[in-house]
Amino acid sequence: MIVPNPHRENYVKEKMEHAPIVVDPRTGNTVAEGSPGVLQFYNPVSDKHVNSLLVAKNYLDDHTSCIATISQICFAYNGNWLVTVDVRSFDKFGRDKKGEIYSSIKFWRYSDITQEFELATQVTAPHDRVTSISSCATSGRVVTTGSEGKFAIWEKISLAHAEEENYIDESWRCRSVGYY
Repeated sequence: MIVPNPHRENYVKEKMEHAPIVVDPRTGNTVAEGSPGVLQFYNPVSDKHVNSLLVAKNYLDDHTSCIATISQICFAYNGNWLVTVDVRSFDKFGRDKKGEIYSSIKFWRYSDITQEFELATQVTAPHDRVTSISSCATSGRVVTTGSEGKFAIWEKISLAHAEEENYIDESWRCRSVGYY
């Protein structure tokens, strides 16, 4: 069962919409943020928690206080890729700066070997604030929109390594940006 976080209002200082929940197209599991920065995978058929994924580390010590939340979740390429957006509000000294939100978009590749999602690409500050994310089933492209009125189209690229034969590294890049 997905464990609710009773302190959700306490650790998010900015106004957030409802936390996202999506269905993993590979397994039918539901995916949602459990504790801050952690995705939980829940199997509704067996009524069991089946996996967790640490998307963003939280920093809480005497000098730095930063709680990350997952604001967007999306699957691409039939569930073989997971795309997340995490947000946090802090500066490098740990002080809150009102109105400034730091975000990262992360592209996670599902590994058949480890049976888990592994981080492949991370982009810091893809928009002022990511307001939505969506993927296209046929092309695999991912589109994000931002509070500054821009959209970005992301695509997966494959790079062959010269050192190792038959090894192809996959990552994501911003293909184009426009205004809406």
